[in-house]
Amino acid sequence: MFRKILVAIDGSRHSEQALRKAIELARGQQADVLGIVHVRPTVETWTRAYGFELAAYADAYQAMLKELEENSRKLLEDAAEQARLVLENTQVVTHDEAGVVTSRIEAVVKEGDYDVLVVGSRGMGRAAGLLLGSVSQSLLAKLPCTMLVVRLEEVDPKAAFGD
Repeated sequence: MFRKILVAIDGSRHSEQALRKAIELARGQQADVLGIVHVRPTVETWTRAYGFELAAYADAYQAMLKELEENSRKLLEDAAEQARLVLENTQVVTHDEAGVVTSRIEAVVKEGDYDVLVVGSRGMGRAAGLLLGSVSQSLLAKLPCTMLVVRLEEVDPKAAFGD
């Protein structure tokens, strides 16, 4: 039985599906806590990712960081509101993190003593996962808890429009 559930979101359709599944799981398990985590980049993570120093772009970068922080806060607020509409007896908490995605999610899992992490799948498959790496694969190797990877459920356009 899962008492503390954490879901990682990034605003993608994949993470929206993961959020819905985490809410469904929390409701079905009568979980005590549903945590929602979003990780945004920092100067250090972008410098490592793109291999160049961002100091020359400091003013523009600071404005962008502020916007990312506001977007993260809004994303978490919207997700928490969606969860609270369904979960009456479950505490909903948000984790607004900055840094390396896998490291920050791992830290939140451990600090919050979560039983399960729910993440969306990008659906790249094994070959692409081996070449490109994968957040879910990296987390799976490190986490002390169960992990649920939710596949994106595609909607048939013909069914959506009644054709």
